[in-house]
Amino acid sequence: MNCPKCNKPNRDAAVYCKFCGETVISKKTTALQDLVGLTDVKNKLQDIIQTAEKINERAKHSGIRIPVEMDMVISGKSGT
Repeated sequence: MNCPKCNKPNRDAAVYCKFCGETVISKKTTALQDLVGLTDVKNKLQDIIQTAEKINERAKHSGIRIPVEMDMVISGKSGT
């Protein structure tokens, strides 16, 4: 699996890139990545999830929790 930030190869089981430290894949999104097609949608969702994970990680280290609300609507053609 290639890193979304630096595009360097990592192990398929990697969670963080060994080159730049970016989150490579989230355990929460493995089912999403298994879906066929809609690459742009999957990448956008991956970015949102990574942002939320980074905010949570920062809160763990600093002790300051910033509430973040994310509302979205995903729409498409019937059958998608």
